[in-house]
Amino acid sequence: MECRRCVKDFELMEAMEGEDGSFELWEAVLLQAIEDFHCKQGRGFETIRDGINLRWRTNNTEIHRNRRYAAAWFGSSREDVGSFLWICELLGLNADLVRTKVKDKNFRLTR
Repeated sequence: MECRRCVKDFELMEAMEGEDGSFELWEAVLLQAIEDFHCKQGRGFETIRDGINLRWRTNNTEIHRNRRYAAAWFGSSREDVGSFLWICELLGLNADLVRTKVKDKNFRLTR
């Protein structure tokens, strides 16, 4: 029996080697987590799809939930694919320094 998670992780690592925008995607995940951690009010989103105006706004429950999830993600010691520590390793960032900067709202992350 083949472990689906291991295969999935292996395929992801293989994709990371190419010039396919994967690093930018993981940078965006990190930046979204920073935004979720510090968000205090709802964000609005509007798009037009098939000629219909769609509007979406984050409510307070979602904001608090996203903040809790982001805080847990930053504080996690997991090292599997998609974890905070894994993304920092991939991007060449010092995880402890990133945590400090996020906590202090100092977002100038450099490699």
